[in-house]
Amino acid sequence: MAVLESHPEQGAVLVRGLAQTLRVVASLHPMVLSATVQEAFPWVSLLSRAERCAFEVSLVTQLLAVEDLESFQEVQQLVVEWRGTAAVHADPELAAELQRPLDGVEDGRSVPKP
Repeated sequence: MAVLESHPEQGAVLVRGLAQTLRVVASLHPMVLSATVQEAFPWVSLLSRAERCAFEVSLVTQLLAVEDLESFQEVQQLVVEWRGTAAVHADPELAAELQRPLDGVEDGRSVPKP
């Protein structure tokens, strides 16, 4: 992605075009978008169907939102966070640990500040 680093205005045009393309694909052929996203991000197969849809919508939305900002940190953060979610799904022990009740916290009560 040297274009994005050396010529930010060209990078913005590229991202705008890709984001708009993804938006059109999402509206006309959602299954094609899903297959495309899964090809680009193989770890999405570990997400539930609802989570995959949420990631796809968020990805397109974020790309459209940052297209003129010349900063793609928000998109990178989105991908990092969803990849982390997929990693939890890939590790059943970690998933179980994160879903267990917290020690010392009763249902419906707030977690005390540290």
